[in-house]
Amino acid sequence: MTSLAQIRSAGFGGVFTCLAKKLRYRQLARRHGFDPWHAKSPFECRGYKREVVQLAEALQPQAVIEIGCGLGEIVSRIRDCHRFGFDIDARVVPAARELYGARCRFECAGLADVDTVQRVVGAVGADLLVMVNWPHALPWAELAVQVRRLTQAVSLKRLIIDTIASGTPGYAHHHAAAELTSLGPVLESLPSIDGVRTIHVVALEAG
Repeated sequence: MTSLAQIRSAGFGGVFTCLAKKLRYRQLARRHGFDPWHAKSPFECRGYKREVVQLAEALQPQAVIEIGCGLGEIVSRIRDCHRFGFDIDARVVPAARELYGARCRFECAGLADVDTVQRVVGAVGADLLVMVNWPHALPWAELAVQVRRLTQAVSLKRLIIDTIASGTPGYAHHHAAAELTSLGPVLESLPSIDGVRTIHVVALEAG
């Protein structure tokens, strides 16, 4: 779906908030030194973020982990659960804490940093893992191995992940929906309003 469709979906108020947040986030980027890329897509500017939150809440998790959380706009909005946001960029984590630290715990770690994630989550554990937009930087074989390691360490039950339409520019890898089944059954697949991605819910298998 086109950018115009996303604008219509957001409504006038959402567009105004989007533009205001972009300005604020650019200021945060200058102050904290994180990649300005994070400032380009506030929650109100990207319909897929709202879709991820809706899918996550429908699963009613007790605790959710988002890997690659950036400024924390997705994980901080998932209600009625413990929330943990991790990002590999140590400069964006303080900004996420500044914005949403009252709702969510943010720490510096990536998908491969299993020991760090396990230590932070601790006895609470987590049953839902969210990873969107960034996983396409990794080949599927590498990504799948790392997800399995984290699944076993934290006893995860569900995964929300997106796939990008083949041929879409700007992504190093275009994972196929069929590849997701190597992690477990795909329970739901939602074509996003952005027309670029499909968002999937996967039941993670521990083996």
